[in-house]
Amino acid sequence: MGPQSKFLALLQTLKDEILKEKEILSSKSNSEVLSESSNAIDIQNIEMVISEDDFNFFNNEQSSLNISPDESSSTQLFLQGMNSDDCSLGIQNIFPSENQSTYFIPYYKEGNIVSPNRGKLFDKYCNIKRKIIKINPSNKRKHDDEPQLNLCEDYEDSLTWLKNQVEPEIILHKLWNETSLHRLKLHKNDNMMNVYPALKKPTGHCLVDIDFAHLYPDKTMCLFQKFETFKNKLKIYLSKNCINIGSQGLKLFKILETPLKAGDDDLAAFQLIPFLLSPVNVALNNKQILRPSKIEQLHAFIVNIQNVNELKTTHRQKIDSALSLGLTVQPYVVVVGNINEADSSMQYFTIIDDVQFLLETLLKAIDLCFKLFHVLNLKYSPQAQQVWNFFEHYFYDISDQKKGRKFLSIQSSDGHYRIVYTIE
Repeated sequence: MGPQSKFLALLQTLKDEILKEKEILSSKSNSEVLSESSNAIDIQNIEMVISEDDFNFFNNEQSSLNISPDESSSTQLFLQGMNSDDCSLGIQNIFPSENQSTYFIPYYKEGNIVSPNRGKLFDKYCNIKRKIIKINPSNKRKHDDEPQLNLCEDYEDSLTWLKNQVEPEIILHKLWNETSLHRLKLHKNDNMMNVYPALKKPTGHCLVDIDFAHLYPDKTMCLFQKFETFKNKLKIYLSKNCINIGSQGLKLFKILETPLKAGDDDLAAFQLIPFLLSPVNVALNNKQILRPSKIEQLHAFIVNIQNVNELKTTHRQKIDSALSLGLTVQPYVVVVGNINEADSSMQYFTIIDDVQFLLETLLKAIDLCFKLFHVLNLKYSPQAQQVWNFFEHYFYDISDQKKGRKFLSIQSSDGHYRIVYTIE
């Protein structure tokens, strides 16, 4: 009889004993059961009970983590005196069909290539430790008193993986979600685009969505939920009020009312927002005063080009313009296609640095652009500051005092919508 057969036989014996115990208990009356020892086991509701000694074991970091003084980044896991590498080997010996590397792969570094601890055993250990920390008040107070001593203990290996790997996607999204709040605090003054290569992938916008959901849990779908109402109210407002939006604004209003193809009215609605904002003075970092025109407000927010080959030229022009003002280019949206042609196909990009995110719809491109400012802790472009502050207050219902104080809001008045300037 092989090891696996012996194990299955033992398992069946244990199962038979439990069933026998259940039959005995079911045959007894309630009074007989209550008269039994207080240590009797509830077979139907067996739970793992963690004693005070178990807490002490997990609270003792020396017994749960063995940090080598020569390799501080290497974390070796021990489970009650047994190395997890031995555990994984034991599992393979009992179950020959299992692979040892599935359960534990130790820390490994060769040159710039870093492979952190990983595997089912290590994941289980981390999950149990996090749960014990949550339910142990004394341990929580200890970490509150000494926040710097345990800043990266639980996330060091995960962050190392994220800094050096971009796939598989399942692991990437799992670790990104688990470390979100920690990363946002740790890299508050850093450009995470240069720290985590996965952000530059074509699917990097999914990671931005994850982080924004941690920052503002109830705001992730605000733009999509409110935009149709905004678009309809904007039509009513412009048709009933004499607003000076210039010749280009009037063309956009016509497209808003009678679009040539699906999506053109969405683009026209967004492009009309800068024309409803009266330019204001903006103080730059070099103490200069900038008063952007309505066209400049629009171009800092959305750029409409005819050919995708113009993307690099457009970005280069933005860099040159920003340098002349002592600024850097902030995230913006590019729409490729002709809004005046019914058969012109449209493409939507969100641009940040040299990364071009191609999105399915204009709403998604603008939503991503807004979220990038908050996830990466970036300042709004001075030329588009009023536009993005409007998005903050109207669509997302959030307020960030650091990103500017002047904003435009659209408020209801006797069933009609009117433009109101508010200065906080």
